[in-house]
Amino acid sequence: MKIELTLDEVRTILAALSVYQDTKEDAWLSQGWSSDQEEAGSAKWVWQKITDQREVERIEAEIRERNTPVDPFSLPPREET
Repeated sequence: MKIELTLDEVRTILAALSVYQDTKEDAWLSQGWSSDQEEAGSAKWVWQKITDQREVERIEAEIRERNTPVDPFSLPPREET
């Protein structure tokens, strides 16, 4: 499944995941419930997946920019030496 998000939406989701992860880690440290630790780990996993996908998209965009076709007739003539 692919979901299209704006940059602001991605930033909001990442911030919310970070806060949720921190909250669950604090709860786990104070109360020791394994469910809090699991939920903190899940939030971290989702955060990492989103961050990794953004990096892949950034790299793919850079590659597309570099692979623009070049008209050979628009190039300056080569100087013979």
